[in-house]
Amino acid sequence: MEVERMRRLLVIVLYLLFVSTCRASTIMVDDDSPADFMTIQAAIDASEEGDTVFVAPGTYTESVRMKHGVNLQGAGAERTVIDGRAWTAVVRAANNCRLDGLTITGYAHEDIDGVYCEDVKNFTISNNIIKSNTWNGVNAVRSSIIISNNLILDNTCAGIFCNYESSAKTLIINNTIRGNRNEAGINVWLGAAALVANNIIASNTGWGGIYCSDGGTVTLVKNNVWGNTCCMIPPADYVGCEPGETDISVDPLFADPNNGDYHLESQAGRWDPKTQNWVKDDVTSPCIDAGDPNTLIGLEPFPNGGRVNMGAYGGTAQASKSYFGKPVCETIVAGDINGDCKVDFYDLAIMAGNWLRRESLRDNQPPNVSIRQPKSGQTIGIYHQDDPIEIIADAYDVDGQVARVEFYADGSSSGTVIGNIGQDSDGSDGWQMK
Repeated sequence: MEVERMRRLLVIVLYLLFVSTCRASTIMVDDDSPADFMTIQAAIDASEEGDTVFVAPGTYTESVRMKHGVNLQGAGAERTVIDGRAWTAVVRAANNCRLDGLTITGYAHEDIDGVYCEDVKNFTISNNIIKSNTWNGVNAVRSSIIISNNLILDNTCAGIFCNYESSAKTLIINNTIRGNRNEAGINVWLGAAALVANNIIASNTGWGGIYCSDGGTVTLVKNNVWGNTCCMIPPADYVGCEPGETDISVDPLFADPNNGDYHLESQAGRWDPKTQNWVKDDVTSPCIDAGDPNTLIGLEPFPNGGRVNMGAYGGTAQASKSYFGKPVCETIVAGDINGDCKVDFYDLAIMAGNWLRRESLRDNQPPNVSIRQPKSGQTIGIYHQDDPIEIIADAYDVDGQVARVEFYADGSSSGTVIGNIGQDSDGSDGWQMK
């Protein structure tokens, strides 16, 4: 048979653990591969309310102004970076949308906020790394927003700065806020109000861990506020406000903070981002199972103690596992909710506390796929029927998992599929997970 495969249309069929229910459009951004746009701002400008702008891995040197009702979704904070070197903020927020899965950093001059919110409502900042900005990590002016599951690190001023009264409290839940300086880990002033729960607020300098002034108020629930200083005088975990009755102040036992790993150490297991495996430590963090019992445990892996962890990974699939003084159960016993290898009163208490409770489900986000090799429109010459073609694609599902990818070749103008040319379920033969 004569081989006539000079042009091929590559079609990727994804078998996913989750099925998208999103009806709005997803606009793809990639700065070095085929996509709808090469810059984030161009994609946002072209979007409409209800759309999601999905940003492929890479570093995007730009500042971004978000649009009402348009979500901005990165492919994971460890691999998708917005590096803002102009303007006064890396990201300017808008109403009714979400900022998720990005590293946000900016350092062109002295006054760059990571995320700037002015008169903003119903805006969620989640699953980001907000670091090394030359002003505040998050600056909320007359805004009612949600800040959850972020690493907020090493910003020149406050990690989170809430100022001026707004219509509702800002919710600051399950973040790790460390190493911010000159202001505080969290600064609330001039009539602003915040609910602060399940956070780890450690090693911040300037005005301490949590600083309240000029009518700023905080409601504190189950935080670990530790090792903060004010005016070079330790300890200064709370300045201008009293410790929360349920707060603690102990070493959180981060895995490797000097190298950016803020997972909590655990004798039962913690996620190691370098090896992409679960590893066991010699000690267990006091922040595991120490969050508010009314907070949903979300995606925390078993054993999870039936209670959310403090910090940025609490309630996520990378939450460190609960340790009960003995090896993790090899067999899961029906009814063992907390994972201590037995069914007892503690399991009953957890069930009773959540009786008839329902979690509101967020719309599932669609999967995203981009072919990196061969390039779009590239002519491929094949001289022998058995000549291999290397096909490389990035496949992401921000709230699910890619289980399998299949590649097909289309050899006719009518679009008839002529055969399956390969499949992969682990990224080792035909596609790459990046």
